[in-house]
Amino acid sequence: MFTTKQGSIAVWLLALLLAGATMAWADEPAADAEEEDDSVPAGVSYSLEATGSNHHVKNAYFTKDQNSDWSEGFARARGFYGFGKGAYVTAGGVVMLTQGTDYFGTKDENDGLLDQLALVVPNVGESGFGFSIGRQPISLGDGFLVGDGYYDRRAALWNIPLSFYDGVTGHFAKGPHSLTAAVTDFSPSVAGPDVDTQGLIMAGEYAWSPKDGDQLALTFVRADVDFDDENSTPGAFSVRGKHAAGAVSFGGEFVIENGEMYGAKMAGKGGHAEVMWQGEGRFKPSVKLQGFWYSGDDPDTEKNEGYFPWQFSWSDWSNWYVGDLLGSTVLTSSNMRTILAQVALTPREGTGFRVLAHRFDRVEAEEKPFAYEFDAVIDQELPRGFSAWVMGAYATPLDGGKLEFGEENSMQLFAAVSWKFSGKVAQ
Repeated sequence: MFTTKQGSIAVWLLALLLAGATMAWADEPAADAEEEDDSVPAGVSYSLEATGSNHHVKNAYFTKDQNSDWSEGFARARGFYGFGKGAYVTAGGVVMLTQGTDYFGTKDENDGLLDQLALVVPNVGESGFGFSIGRQPISLGDGFLVGDGYYDRRAALWNIPLSFYDGVTGHFAKGPHSLTAAVTDFSPSVAGPDVDTQGLIMAGEYAWSPKDGDQLALTFVRADVDFDDENSTPGAFSVRGKHAAGAVSFGGEFVIENGEMYGAKMAGKGGHAEVMWQGEGRFKPSVKLQGFWYSGDDPDTEKNEGYFPWQFSWSDWSNWYVGDLLGSTVLTSSNMRTILAQVALTPREGTGFRVLAHRFDRVEAEEKPFAYEFDAVIDQELPRGFSAWVMGAYATPLDGGKLEFGEENSMQLFAAVSWKFSGKVAQ
């Protein structure tokens, strides 16, 4: 675990040393990864992982001297018992730690939670039908709508180690067609410990995948939940598609919301669209251009046109927490238009380098131009199950950001080391 007690200078030096160390250690080439098999073998197996990260932020929320230095860590353990033919039961938990004070105000907290306890049957009798029951990760499509069912509140909040649902899922696949359905509890963590929350989330998806890289999918999600006995029934419907043509791929999703939230009719709209080029050669360059649109509420109508971001999951930088610095602080997933450009290189085996540039504009606001954010990320595979990354970000407010928050530029420098290991207990 990294320490924050030596102050900001130590944090910057530690991150720079980590960057140098990862590059030096990488002189030992990582072994070529074998093709992953996500099935659980018969008998007892297990997986372990741990992450330690150090964080330094200056002028968060565009506010002068809103500085934070903190460290986070979490460790996760999973146990599996496979019955053969892919079916298994699993249980596991996470312990989490925050040392110092993060930009959410969390200070010197720790927590632990059972985050997995489930029966999983991927394919019943080779029929194409499978199901899972219990506490488990659930994601529909690319995680833009449904992917994170638990709101982290006590520790390691930036790393977001908890994302489980308590529920039942079923799926059926035949040829290019697939169906997925889920019914889960609406987690009380979403509304906070002082709100009595009870309800369900119902979600489903149909996908048609005629070939690798091509897909068209329809997704719906509906919640029926009481917040302190006040009933809300938010819902959403999305159309998602992707297409690959050689080195170029396209994708997008459009979401229409309905139902009621806190007594107001929902009429939000949102979505994303992207095009990506993947090159070949020594550096394996790639370029991605992406746009996000989340509607804002029109104060002159009774309906709430503001986009409700549901329970999207983190899967990559700016996907779907758009803008690492601003997405975590001033929030960018409602009433916002965003343009993202990313350039990535692989300068050596196991080493990745990315630069991301964002432009944010409010949809409904007195001043629509909001902010710019620029990010740079180095990630490095290391021997013996280790990996590391260093990430820096710089954000500058425009007229809208200055009006809502402050006029100072924000900066952050994060660094992390992770370790993963898995094995099978001899019979």
